[in-house]
Amino acid sequence: MAEIPQFSLTESEEIGVMLGDAGISYEQSVSASGRGYVGFLFSVPDDRLADAVQVIKSYYGFLDAPAEAVSGTCPACGATVNNALECPDCGLTLSFDPRDSMRNHPFTVFLEKLEKTGELVRR
Repeated sequence: MAEIPQFSLTESEEIGVMLGDAGISYEQSVSASGRGYVGFLFSVPDDRLADAVQVIKSYYGFLDAPAEAVSGTCPACGATVNNALECPDCGLTLSFDPRDSMRNHPFTVFLEKLEKTGELVRR
């Protein structure tokens, strides 16, 4: 079994439903730190890990199309923006990638480690 860390109660409930809908069996366990934070881990069969990761990516919107270029007026400085991801004058990012807001989330850290090393935590 491969472990996928670590989710809040609400996230784990919703992801559990999605994994079940996808026909992926899983075990769920609780993780606590010295700071009292409780998180939930999923353990999935090794041969279903890639499928489970795809389901969880879709939960967070990671599978959506990449950010699209924007045209219009920059809300920060008023400059005209033509088909760009950021303002050419002030550099304000005009697009949103859900991974940016989750940079330190344990699942994002897990994905980065998995992509770089291929290492998994096994139960």
